[in-house]
Amino acid sequence: MTDPTAIDGPRFAPWAGSWRAVLLLTLAVTAARVAYLVLLCPYSLIEDEAQYWVWSLHPDWAYSTKGPGVAWAIGLATQVLGDAEWAVRLPAALAGGVAMLAVAGLARDTIPDRRAAFFAAACMGLAPVFQALSLLMTIDGPLVACWALACWSAWRALAMGSKRAWVALGLVLAVGVLFKFTIVLLVPGIVLAWALRRRAWRAWPTGVVLAHALLMLGVAPPILWNARHGWPTLAHLLGHAGLPGSDLAPTAEPGYSPLWTLSLLGAQLALVGPALALMWVGWRGRRETAGPGPASGTLLHLSLPVLLFYLGLSFLSEPEGNWPVAGWVAPMPLAGWGAVHGMDRFKRRLRDWLALPAPRPRAGLLRRRPETIPQVAWHATLAVGIAVAIVVARLDLILGLPIVSSAVPAGRLTGLTRVPRLAAHVRTLADGTGSDPIVIAQHYGRAAQLWYYLHRSRRPGDGPVTVYCASRPLGGRKTPWDFWPDTDLADPALLGRAAVISADEPGTPGEAHLRRAFESLQHAGRLDGDPKRRRAAYLGVGYRGFTDAP
Repeated sequence: MTDPTAIDGPRFAPWAGSWRAVLLLTLAVTAARVAYLVLLCPYSLIEDEAQYWVWSLHPDWAYSTKGPGVAWAIGLATQVLGDAEWAVRLPAALAGGVAMLAVAGLARDTIPDRRAAFFAAACMGLAPVFQALSLLMTIDGPLVACWALACWSAWRALAMGSKRAWVALGLVLAVGVLFKFTIVLLVPGIVLAWALRRRAWRAWPTGVVLAHALLMLGVAPPILWNARHGWPTLAHLLGHAGLPGSDLAPTAEPGYSPLWTLSLLGAQLALVGPALALMWVGWRGRRETAGPGPASGTLLHLSLPVLLFYLGLSFLSEPEGNWPVAGWVAPMPLAGWGAVHGMDRFKRRLRDWLALPAPRPRAGLLRRRPETIPQVAWHATLAVGIAVAIVVARLDLILGLPIVSSAVPAGRLTGLTRVPRLAAHVRTLADGTGSDPIVIAQHYGRAAQLWYYLHRSRRPGDGPVTVYCASRPLGGRKTPWDFWPDTDLADPALLGRAAVISADEPGTPGEAHLRRAFESLQHAGRLDGDPKRRRAAYLGVGYRGFTDAP
C-alpha cells in the first residue's frame, strides 16, 4: 500500500513527524520562557497582572468582571513559590506549553502528514500574541490553553465518537469558563460541526449531555456569585458592548466609527503575524494528498463564532485587538500543513532549478533562487517570531526611544520597569506624614500595582498592606474592591486618618470631589515613575468619607 504522505522528491524536515519532536519543542520553548521569567525578565507587573494578584488575596467563587480561575491559579503558584513576579507569571508560561501540545495533538488527528503537528506547534509558539500571553499572567493565556484542549477534545468526540473526549470537552470548557466567559463562544462552533457530521449524531444525547453537565459545573460558581451581588459582571460586559444596562455612563454622541472595525482587523494581522498566510495556504491545499481534507471545515467551524462575534461587536463599540485571538487556535493545524506542504514544493523547485546549467534564470521575486508563497510565509513566520521574542525580552529599552515611544501604542505596557519606584515614592510620602496613612488610588490598576509593590517592600514589623480603590466614589466603574470588606472606603475605622492618594490631576471633577472627602488636601506633584501623564499625587488629612458623586 502506498504511503499517502509520500512525495516525489526531497521532503522538508522528515524528523518532524515524530511526537517526540513535538514534545522536545514544547519543553524547550516552555523551559526557555520559565528561565527568562526567573532570571532575565526586567518587567514589573502590569496593571492586569497586579489586579489578579490582589484577587488571589481575596479567594472567591467569582469577581465583578471575571471568573475566579486566574485568581486561583496565581494563588496556588504564589502560595508554593512566593510572591515574586516570576511566580505570578508561571501559570502563563505553563499554559503556553499546554496550548502548543494541544494544537499539535489536533493537527496530528486531523492531518495525515504528521510533520504538520510539529509545525502547527511551532507556529503557535512563534505567533506574537501567543508569545506575549505566555509571559504575562492575564486571563487570555489560560483561556487559549483551554480553548486548544477543547478544540482537540471536540474533534476526537465528533470524528472518533469517543465518550471520553466528550467528558474531556465538558471538563475543559468548565475550567475555561472560570478564566474567561468568552470560551462559551466555542460552543456554537462545536454545535455547527456536530450538525454537519452525520457520524457524530450517534453520540446524541449521551456525549452532549455529559459535556453540557460538566460545563454547567464551571458556569455555576460565577452565576451564583452574580445572583448574590446584583449581576455586576453582566453590567460590565454590557459596558464593553455599549448596550443599555451597562455600568458605564452613556457617551454624549453614541455612534459607529469605521476605525473600530479596521483597527480590529489590523490588530489580528499584527498579533497573529505571517501564520495567517500559512493558514490560508493550508486551506487552499485541503484537497491535496495528505492534506487536512474534510477536517479543514471543522477547524474553521470551531473558529467562526468567536471571530464573527467580535467583528459584529466592532460595529457597536470599540473592541480591543486581543479579544478574538482564541479564534485563531483551531486553524493552527492548517498553518502547520501549509508550512510542510509549501516547503516540500519549494525544495522540489529548488532541486529542479539547481539542476539547470549556469547561468540559471531568475526564479524568485526577492532572490534569484526559486521562491513560493508558502516558503516566504514560513520563513517570515520564523523571522518575525524570533524577532518578536528578542524585542519582547527588552521592550522597555525600545519604548524608551523618542520616535518609537510616540509611534508604538504601548498602552497598558507603559511603565514596565518603573512601578517599584512609584511604590517607593508612595512609601516616602507616607513616612513624611508622621502617621499611618491609608493609600488610595483612583484607578484599580494603579491600586493593584501599589498594593503588590508595597507588599513586596514591607519592612520588619510592618502589618498587612491594603490599598483602596476610589474608582466608584469618584464617578468611575465598580471594581472588585467594592465587594471586599477590607477595602470598603465607607469603613468608619478610616475616618479622620491621613491618606496618600494617586488620582487625576488638579482641575478635574475627581480632584474637586476628593477635596470634599478630606478636611484638607495638598497636591504633592507626580509620583516618581508614574507613566500616566494626567495622574497626580495628593496628601489628604482628616478623611471624611465619600458621600456624593463628582
